[in-house]
Amino acid sequence: MIRDPGYNRCIRIEKESAVSSVVWNPGPEIIKGFADMNDQAWPKMLCVEAGNVLQNAVTVPPSAEHYFSDGIDGTVVCRGVKRLTRHLIWGGQ
Repeated sequence: MIRDPGYNRCIRIEKESAVSSVVWNPGPEIIKGFADMNDQAWPKMLCVEAGNVLQNAVTVPPSAEHYFSDGIDGTVVCRGVKRLTRHLIWGGQ
């Protein structure tokens, strides 16, 4: 749960088949590569992504698949859930 007092909301992160959440900020240099964001927006933002990292890592064998999805629900300002589905396919040998 991310508490955002500036917008008087709590943002719930929902995950399916993903155990970890990675929270990061692009900083002043990386944000310059984001075509859809102002270069000065980085101090007031954060990125939250679902995954299976470190001790929760998932090994996907050759020709196998692993699905997971994540979504956000801003309970006051935003209505509904934006869900992103990630489909990972290992095509290695």
